[in-house]
Amino acid sequence: MNKISKSAFSDARNAEFKAFYEEVLSLLLRKGNTTDVRRAAMTYAIQNGRPRYHVSLSSAYPLVCKALKNGNLPITSANRLGFIAELTERVRPLTELGVSVWEALAFVIDHCYASRYWIESATAYTHICSHRESVRS
Repeated sequence: MNKISKSAFSDARNAEFKAFYEEVLSLLLRKGNTTDVRRAAMTYAIQNGRPRYHVSLSSAYPLVCKALKNGNLPITSANRLGFIAELTERVRPLTELGVSVWEALAFVIDHCYASRYWIESATAYTHICSHRESVRS
């Protein structure tokens, strides 16, 4: 099995987010009525996108197992905690039907969509700005 780096997942998530953001931005620039169009587009994209789960099975598995067992996770980021909680809630019903946690998690990562982009606003803004600068070059 090929090991995919964390940055590859981040890069894929960021590219997917940027594409969705650009669509939202285009709509708001044409039809919107707000003073800070870019920030409004970013906020909308974070909260309403339907991205894939950009995470490796090996990094998510121990956290989902802990969440299923006792819910105590060594995570301080609210976004990361929400992300793992969502994954866990998608995995739980499959495990209750007899599927192993590993197989259930693999299925969710491969076949389900996240409820939103689990990305900090500051990170999204940084990636959007750097993306917009690279487009201008």
